[in-house]
Amino acid sequence: MKNNKFKNDLKFKYCEKCKYYIIKENHHCDICNKCTYKNFNHCDICNKCINMDLMKHCNYCNKCIYKDYKHCYKCNICIKKYYNHCDICNICNPNILSHCFKENKCIDKCVNKNNN
Repeated sequence: MKNNKFKNDLKFKYCEKCKYYIIKENHHCDICNKCTYKNFNHCDICNKCINMDLMKHCNYCNKCIYKDYKHCYKCNICIKKYYNHCDICNICNPNILSHCFKENKCIDKCVNKNNN
């Protein structure tokens, strides 16, 4: 139903397909059959509209991920770009600098070799 309270508002426009007022920067996606924000585009692989400025498609896990993510082939998951993988613990963590064999865990700060 057409809501006339937005009719004279310059920030909105009427979408004939959705039958309601939308923000002028938005556009209608004919594939999703709904209105999406201006920088959203339809991803044929995911079959949904994604923000192309912030997202990309990961071919390894076959889903859309944020651009600041990467695919960890060892864990087979998408992780933030600044995460590192520890082969001994077999985990991804943002704080991993190295593996401490004495404590058998990943450490997040540099340890002087002369310290016990």
